[in-house]
Amino acid sequence: MTQHELETGVAGIVHRSNIAGKDLDDDNLDIGEYNNLFRKVTTNNTPTITTVEYIDRNTSATSAVGNVSDFDGLTDSNISDASRDTSQVGHFTLRLNTSNDGTLVINNSTSETTFEVDGSQINVDGESVSTGTARVDLVAGTVNGTPHQRVPELFDPSESYEDITIDLNGVDGTYELVTNRSGGHDDALSTRTTEGAWKVDTRVIYESNSITFQQTDDVPIYGGDT
Repeated sequence: MTQHELETGVAGIVHRSNIAGKDLDDDNLDIGEYNNLFRKVTTNNTPTITTVEYIDRNTSATSAVGNVSDFDGLTDSNISDASRDTSQVGHFTLRLNTSNDGTLVINNSTSETTFEVDGSQINVDGESVSTGTARVDLVAGTVNGTPHQRVPELFDPSESYEDITIDLNGVDGTYELVTNRSGGHDDALSTRTTEGAWKVDTRVIYESNSITFQQTDDVPIYGGDT
């Protein structure tokens, strides 16, 4: 359970840095700040985590590219980079506003989903999923953080997709997108110079009154294969 909590916490910090466009060494998003959460009072003979260190992401397979922008950048876009055969998507959310009516069609190369804004209603494939602005997670299949049977899990981080295309017609909103650098997204969609991480190596140090030991772990940020 401790290992699971550790990996979940580290993944959360790294994901925030991916979305914020911050380097992992940034003081505000440093994995080292996570150490304090694990310094708990225990019995003398029970090893506790005292240090969590970020080591490296040193290959294109373990780095990621993230972007946060408005829908204008998605107009008639092919998320897949033409120089890469496929894309892996770890995180993709849409914040759909109801200011303008219109449609947004996403094709993940195996299936197609249509998001429609009609007045105050937001529809998915013709069925209402929200009244008013909605945040739709295309990986988790949620609307405003709640699973919804009408919202498909369009992207599995462990899968690779070809020709992920967007057809935008009149809808206003913003999106968050994180892809694996080795199978990333079109550079035209990214305005950032900092790279994120698809996987990180961490060094965890445990200590008790009688023993100190350490282990190195690979932490996948979005699950799936690295």
